[in-house]
Amino acid sequence: IDSCREQEYRDLFGTCKACQQCDAGQELSKECGFGYGVDARCVGCRSARFKEDRGLQKCKPCLDCGLLNRFQKANCSATRNAACGDCLPGYYRKTKLSGFQDMECILCGDQRPAYEPHCKPTSFLFFSPCSPSRTPLQKHLAHIWGNVAAPPFLFSRLKREYRGPWRD
Repeated sequence: IDSCREQEYRDLFGTCKACQQCDAGQELSKECGFGYGVDARCVGCRSARFKEDRGLQKCKPCLDCGLLNRFQKANCSATRNAACGDCLPGYYRKTKLSGFQDMECILCGDQRPAYEPHCKPTSFLFFSPCSPSRTPLQKHLAHIWGNVAAPPFLFSRLKREYRGPWRD
């Protein structure tokens, strides 16, 4: 008996047949190939999975924009992946040496590279959110908050670390 190839199943008569190709939004109900899968049928992609083209490939997991710290522009469907938008406020996309940007947005903070313009310091302690849609009032309030909150924070930190003349 000849063995069936990678994308073939053996029918009830022992003949090798090509595995069924499923439309976009569908995948086979079980593995098919190398003689197995005679009863495999096309079924819809499960929740949070998609497949864009007709073929033998399986449905893939949908992109989760929240896990990437990005806004979601379009929802995932059985035939289309989710589309992510800009970074959430307080995050930025790191640019790789190749010039391309990472999919994941990174929290603005102390480790921000000097060449990254998306997170500008509002004071020497606080970084502004990366969102370019901040109003002048929001910018002003962030600056004031940074200058009001910084002195008490610094004093308590110095007091804890040095336990000098401020000892209780």
